[in-house]
Amino acid sequence: MSKGKFERLRPRFFEAEDFLLSRAPEEDNIILYAYFKQSTQGDAMLVQHQTEFIDQMKWHVVDLFCRLFIVHAFARDAWKSLEGTSEDEAFECYCNKLVEMLKDVGEDAKEHLDQLDG
Repeated sequence: MSKGKFERLRPRFFEAEDFLLSRAPEEDNIILYAYFKQSTQGDAMLVQHQTEFIDQMKWHVVDLFCRLFIVHAFARDAWKSLEGTSEDEAFECYCNKLVEMLKDVGEDAKEHLDQLDG
C-alpha cells in the first residue's frame, strides 16, 4: 500500500487498531506498535539508564501500573529490534500485520478489512 493511500485511509487504520486492541494477542499489538513507530519515526533511541530501569521493572510486577509499564517496555524493545529497517519497509510490514491481525480475529473484523480495501 502506498503512503498516499495510507494517508487517505489513516482514520480507518486507527479505527482498526482500536478494534484490535482488546481482541488481538498482546504480542501482536506490540509488534504492530513497533512497525508503526519504525515507519513514522525511524530507529528507536533508548538511553542506557532507561534500559537498565526497564530491565529492573520487569521483575517487579505488583500492580496494573507496573504491568502497563512493562508492556510499554516490551513495545520499546520490539521497536528497537527493528533498528536499521527502512521506514518504507516498516510501513509495509505495519500494513501487512494489521491486515493479518484483522483476518485472525475473524468475521467481526470484516467491516474493517473492507474499509481498508477502499
